[in-house]
Amino acid sequence: MTVTLRLVLAALAVFRTAQFLAYDEGPFGVAAGLRNLAGVNDRGENGLPRRALGRLFECPYCLGAWLSLGAAALVLLPTLAGDAVLVALAIMGAQSSLQDYSRRGG
Repeated sequence: MTVTLRLVLAALAVFRTAQFLAYDEGPFGVAAGLRNLAGVNDRGENGLPRRALGRLFECPYCLGAWLSLGAAALVLLPTLAGDAVLVALAIMGAQSSLQDYSRRGG
């Protein structure tokens, strides 16, 4: 697999993982539970989560910045297992993008 293909897969993977962690309930409530542990629902008087980790999990852009570090490692240090993770998450990212596109009427 070329580096260019790995970069495209990594971008889709980071997009979907950030969306999943920030917005989705997830199977068995996994993502919602992670957000709860991070403190997303523990809000101060200003309406923002009290803890920095809670604010991170509330923002898909912030999550994407941190997740991209792991994705960069998978791109720059390729392994069969890492490629499998990138491909699986990238397929999820592509599906999510297509779903959003089709909801808007394509």
